[in-house]
Amino acid sequence: MVTNWAFSNFFGDLKILIDDGEPFTVEEFKMDRFRNVLFRSSKRIAGEKEKCFQSVLTESTDNWIDRKRWASTEKITSCSLCGREPADPRDRVGKNCCEFIDIGKNLTRERIINVNESSDGIYSRYEVLFGKPVDTGACAAIWEINNISKKSKEQDTILPQLNYSNVVPVAEKDDDDSGENELVCKSFDKMADTAEGFNALAVLKADVDNMGYVFSSGFGNSSSISRNTAISRMLNQFFAFKVPSMLLDEKYNNLYTVFSGGDDLSIIGPWNRIIEFSTELQKAFKHCTGSNPSFTISGGISLFKTGFPVYRAVENADAALERAKNDGRNRVNLFGLSMLWESEFDEQIRFMEDWKQFINKHGGEKGDTHKWSSMLYRFLKYWKQYDELEDNDIEKLAHRFRFIYDIRRNIPAIKNGEKWPGEDEPLKSLQVDLMGNHDFEKRKLFQFLKVGISLALYSTRKKTNNN
Repeated sequence: MVTNWAFSNFFGDLKILIDDGEPFTVEEFKMDRFRNVLFRSSKRIAGEKEKCFQSVLTESTDNWIDRKRWASTEKITSCSLCGREPADPRDRVGKNCCEFIDIGKNLTRERIINVNESSDGIYSRYEVLFGKPVDTGACAAIWEINNISKKSKEQDTILPQLNYSNVVPVAEKDDDDSGENELVCKSFDKMADTAEGFNALAVLKADVDNMGYVFSSGFGNSSSISRNTAISRMLNQFFAFKVPSMLLDEKYNNLYTVFSGGDDLSIIGPWNRIIEFSTELQKAFKHCTGSNPSFTISGGISLFKTGFPVYRAVENADAALERAKNDGRNRVNLFGLSMLWESEFDEQIRFMEDWKQFINKHGGEKGDTHKWSSMLYRFLKYWKQYDELEDNDIEKLAHRFRFIYDIRRNIPAIKNGEKWPGEDEPLKSLQVDLMGNHDFEKRKLFQFLKVGISLALYSTRKKTNNN
């Protein structure tokens, strides 16, 4: 029933995996043998992933083509939001997307969520409603959506709490009909306007590494239902409670939570705040797990302008996350490069911050920002030339001389006993690495310099109407 409902309503976009269960004996329930039960259960659910919707697809060959929803291509068009389901040409928004929009609004505004029995709802059995139930007899379940920001105990209820990350940026919208101001979610354009320098947004996708291994083998011969349940609840508490509480910081008031719970999250916001939040997220997770090296988190970040389809940006962030995991985990992938959080990514962020200070000190007030931006673009060109050349190409050494020449040629000489600007960071570290290390190309600063240069360029770009 569940599989048929998911297939008929979402045609494969929503997968609900349910297996027949893994039988085990009383002896296997003992702690030193229960690990094998968990391992067999993991294999069984993995097998279900490989044959998802098998029962539906083998039931009838007609199910291989979505004829039910796409009965007539002349009368319907694709949804303008997801591009995957049909929609009325007048509205251009599909049925599922309309429902998701309504649910999304309620999740950020309402405090009570209840599930009622209804033949018209999910699985032809339940419907999800917001607000206190009118008929408590028909109410199958009820929760208070956890409000992290509530100030007064007078708002407390005796209802069970549902930890759910529903933090979104809000703005006041004047309601001409009522004469009152209504709190609404900020548009992506407004969010991008708050970005530093370059008016752009970014998507952060992150999740915990090796979760399958942790649950199947992490406790060795000491696995138990209680221990696995404790880990699962701890991780969900971090993503569903700790993360939204971090987002209440004023500097993150323009970050939009797509989802955060279980062992992963997806957040959209001004590009510079996403970069900052991603590093704080990793540090908070490390603190939460007691710096246990078996628990790490990987992330993928994708920058985009507001005219770019959001679902494509999310897909790009998902692909970046996948590359971070494939490149060793405990990493973040940005601009196509996967970096360790604390030793490699932090180094590039430091380059960006040092460059901003350099601009403020030597060029910001004099209007020389274009001069320094041009230097950064040349640095990026030198790095790309090195990265694209074959290892045995003699030209692969030319970048060292180009860096040194550019710095010496274009930075003003010392006047009146002043300190030479080239001795300030980040140029100081760059020159020290260039001239003092034969393995300069293996140094963390240079290996991922593309990231530091790009972030520095974005952060120091002047705001314009067409930015």
